Amino acid sequence: MYETAPIAHAHEMQRSLGRRLQRELQNVADEKLPDDIASLLRKIALLPLGKQQLDSP
Repeated sequence: MYETAPIAHAHEMQRSLGRRLQRELQNVADEKLPDDIASLLRKIALLPLGKQQLDSP
């Protein structure tokens, strides 16, 4: 199968928004926050977006 142009465009927009969200989370984590909260935000920023983590506890 192949992607049509609108679908491919939508997927690229989704990836772009995901990268932006990751950057924003990292920026917030770099603020003066308690270490545990900053660490959590950094871990969230590194998660793959749009995928189910079925084997997570």
